[in-house]
Amino acid sequence: MVKYYSGDFKGAAEMLASKSEARLDTGDELAWRLDEGSASFTAGLYDVSLKAFERCEAIIKDYDERAVVSARDGGS
Repeated sequence: MVKYYSGDFKGAAEMLASKSEARLDTGDELAWRLDEGSASFTAGLYDVSLKAFERCEAIIKDYDERAVVSARDGGS
């Protein structure tokens, strides 16, 4: 966040994009993607920002559509 707060929005956006890719399909990818989208928007990288926020929507949708009852709960 040092880059972001120092005004290097493009550098922050690039760094956050890299971090987001490293967190692909992990439990904390959503948080990194949200930061990436915000920094990219601030840097004027609107297409990159939109892609990051669309990925956030996909992560949230996937979570919402998961089964509420697990196989273990169904067995008991």
